[in-house]
Amino acid sequence: MERERNLLFGVFAVQLRKATPAQVMEAAAAWAVDPSQDLPKRLINARAISARDLEAIQRFVNEAVSLHGGDVAKTLETFAEVRFGYSQLDAHATAATIQETGGDTALMSPDSAPGIELPRVLEAPGRYSLKSEHARGGQGRLLLVHDEQIGRDIILKELLPGESIKTDTPTPIRQSAGLLYRFIQEAKITGQLEHPSIVPVYELGVRPDGSPYYTMKLVKGSTLSEALRKTTTLQERLAYLTNFIGVCHGVA
Repeated sequence: MERERNLLFGVFAVQLRKATPAQVMEAAAAWAVDPSQDLPKRLINARAISARDLEAIQRFVNEAVSLHGGDVAKTLETFAEVRFGYSQLDAHATAATIQETGGDTALMSPDSAPGIELPRVLEAPGRYSLKSEHARGGQGRLLLVHDEQIGRDIILKELLPGESIKTDTPTPIRQSAGLLYRFIQEAKITGQLEHPSIVPVYELGVRPDGSPYYTMKLVKGSTLSEALRKTTTLQERLAYLTNFIGVCHGVA
């Protein structure tokens, strides 16, 4: 019941425009990882809502539940059709939840989650051994790993951690739903493209902590910008024109 009440609070927080969907989803993801602090308190700590907002939203939640005879689950079901459906919030809240069955683990993610469909492949323990951080950008980082199953070095991309952690520490889900959605879409779209100038994607999966990742081919050699910096004459630069055209075809 506590879970349903938390989700209902999130729905009302968005519908009353006290918090944005991204703020609620991010708080829900953190709540799923650490349920010791409920959703309302996380929203206050994140300064998404005020103490006054908390009282107002709780009042709406209590009145809605009362109108449904005290049945929280039924109340939540009633509001499932609102524009910010609880199924979307519930999908993100359970993204980091792992259900253990015997010796196996299976990711719990509702198939009906709109917009966000987490990968169904769960990372096999010990398959990827970290060698080093290869590169990083504003939202993600590339790790050089060794695929123990195939016996080759590849690149594993993951979202940047929400806090400063060591390179070999699994990444917790603390990103907004929008960022999570874009990351998964990036992997899927890239994986569907076939061109010599586009790095092939091997696998899209999710780690035991709920964070998504995808692996791709390790391209060895220097970048075009590095090669151009070593040139001193126009003729030397023109020699890389073919490479540049290949890049343009890949973008196209």
